[in-house]
Amino acid sequence: MSDTAPRGGSRSVDDGEGIRLVGRQDAATHELRDLFVRNSVPHRELDAESEEGRALLDEVAPGATLPVLVTGDGQVLVAPSLLQVAIALSEPSEPSRDRYDLVVVGGGPAGLAAAVNAASEGLATLVVERRAPGGQAGTSTRIENYVGFPDGVSGAELASRAFNQAVRLGCDTFGPVEVTRLEPSDVPGYRWRLHLDNGAQVVTCTVVLATGVEWNRLPVEGVDDHIGRGVYYGSALAATKYVAGGAVHVVGGANSAGQAAVFLADIAAHVSVLVRADDVGAKMSSYLVQRLEAHPRVDIRTGTEVVGIVADDRLRQVEVLERHSGERRCEDSVGLFTFIGARPHTGWLPDSLARDTGGSILTGQQVERPETHATSLEGVFAVGDVRAGSIKRVASAVGEGASVIPQVHRWLGQPDR
Repeated sequence: MSDTAPRGGSRSVDDGEGIRLVGRQDAATHELRDLFVRNSVPHRELDAESEEGRALLDEVAPGATLPVLVTGDGQVLVAPSLLQVAIALSEPSEPSRDRYDLVVVGGGPAGLAAAVNAASEGLATLVVERRAPGGQAGTSTRIENYVGFPDGVSGAELASRAFNQAVRLGCDTFGPVEVTRLEPSDVPGYRWRLHLDNGAQVVTCTVVLATGVEWNRLPVEGVDDHIGRGVYYGSALAATKYVAGGAVHVVGGANSAGQAAVFLADIAAHVSVLVRADDVGAKMSSYLVQRLEAHPRVDIRTGTEVVGIVADDRLRQVEVLERHSGERRCEDSVGLFTFIGARPHTGWLPDSLARDTGGSILTGQQVERPETHATSLEGVFAVGDVRAGSIKRVASAVGEGASVIPQVHRWLGQPDR
């Protein structure tokens, strides 16, 4: 539990310097750094072992568990949750109401598109997001095949625009917070109750599940012990400070890996893209393949996988296996970025919600429903990457988010619902 009380009365501890994050190169500090980067929150990071970092800790939180956050108005947060950070930076501490026409779970492209369209049509709408707006797409450093952005757009920028649009149209938002349970409501006229991990509850007539997917873990011993210390899942944006000028490895053969490699190529001394398949073009868009192949600091290696790491306080080397030759070798690396497929975030949902063997939500004809995005539960819909059979592209997710709202309206209009 963090200490969010201001220290030193009304005086700003940092004398107007803005947000300062004191931590180490570890998973907890990386999580806060990633939150700030993805939400475009200006901040300054101080190493806890540096002279300035030690001085600040001695002043505001001696002996505290890291990371420590000092806000511009003097609040000191010790090992805070993401929600506690958001509240300290003036986000609401709870949803503005306890009853809604629609709750959208997930703030990725599909969820935000649903929220924009629902709010614009007068539905009392809440978006609950567990990390940052944009979901998995929000970690993309540059999306170059999204209509209307000829020069490309970062996932964070696209998410920020959609988030602000939804809010302007009257949508409520809350997070970062996890939804932990979905159950029938006992409030007349409101079919569903959602429980949040901060203890809050909301009831709603309908639910749109847009929870997206999570990156699969790399099945290599010791890798997850070094998250934030040279190992990163998904986002490359928050790691630039630690990989600049060094050799890095990107694992994966789809667009997310390609976008990260293009971004890292302008920061790192060398980027090795490791693809287990024999053809990098099987899942990666041709424009990305062409850019990577033309970049002098990028090396694409198919038929290759990571089988081990060498690390102490941080990642030092990556052990790779060339599958066709059987050759193994260790290579220096300051950053290992993994994009090796994803699993749907559906473990918190009730067993009565039909899913396929991989956990993706079944909809429409898959559960004998007339509506494309309707699930096996009345008044619950699913859109985007979490839906079985969806196309894993940002434009497709946005289209699903927009098209689900007429289905929500039709369900709300049923006299016997």
